Amino acid sequence: PSEEYRPVPVDGVVPWVLSGRNAEALRDQAVRLREYVEGAPGVGVLDIGYSLATTRSAFAHRAVVVGEDRAVLLDGLTALAEGR
Repeated sequence: PSEEYRPVPVDGVVPWVLSGRNAEALRDQAVRLREYVEGAPGVGVLDIGYSLATTRSAFAHRAVVVGEDRAVLLDGLTALAEGR
């Protein structure tokens, strides 16, 4: 039998690294990531941070959203998507 996936608990802040070819692309990336995270409540914030840091291309426009939990990270993505 296969084991059920369980997100790793977080103790401290987690960085979510985003980048885009320009400022608009960076904001669009934040919107897409927020939509994905809202639709995938079982995916851990640490797993998302790891994937963003190790599997994404690094473009000229960059931002890092940091937070200790999902709600804070989602708020950060909203702020980034709105250009704040």
